[in-house]
Amino acid sequence: MCPVGPWLAYSRVKRYLPSAVTIVRLLLLVPLYGFLVPQPKPVPATVVLAIMGFTDFLDGFIARRMNAVTTFGKVIDPTSDRVVLIALAIILLKMNLLPELLILAVLLREVLVAITVLIELAIYRKRVNVIITGKAGTLGLLTGFPAALFARFYAGPAIRSATLAILWISTGLLYGALLSYARGLLALAAGGHGASKPMED
Repeated sequence: MCPVGPWLAYSRVKRYLPSAVTIVRLLLLVPLYGFLVPQPKPVPATVVLAIMGFTDFLDGFIARRMNAVTTFGKVIDPTSDRVVLIALAIILLKMNLLPELLILAVLLREVLVAITVLIELAIYRKRVNVIITGKAGTLGLLTGFPAALFARFYAGPAIRSATLAILWISTGLLYGALLSYARGLLALAAGGHGASKPMED
């Protein structure tokens, strides 16, 4: 007799495991806030940020490796990235922990992406196609933020400059992805087809 029950349970766990990892990334905002406000605690905050950056890689890796890509995962992963980056940028800006211009650039980009995504979804019933530069930029920020935060308190000028360079490069990649999204939206507005597919970075 085939053990159908355990197999179904395993299939369900496998199907939603990547999304569970994504949700963990969102929940980590709570301890991160506690470690940064009102008095920064650099070491635990860096550890939490590093874990958040790792989950951004891990959820996609698990989804691809276990063939567990779901529609819910396609929505929750980029949504989580937007929420995490916006919340993190606001916290860092409030605490004056990183250059204001960098944080404002990240915030502006996330707002513009959110507007683009909402327009395509509301008007054209499409989600923005995944762009590798967007995913690379997001991962760069989620790994660069903990490195820059740690370097601000414990490293010399050269290391601090290097970590900030990583953040600026990652932000540049994100703006490159934004331009691609904007071109796709303009193509849809002009009556083009195939500019978007059901995924977002």
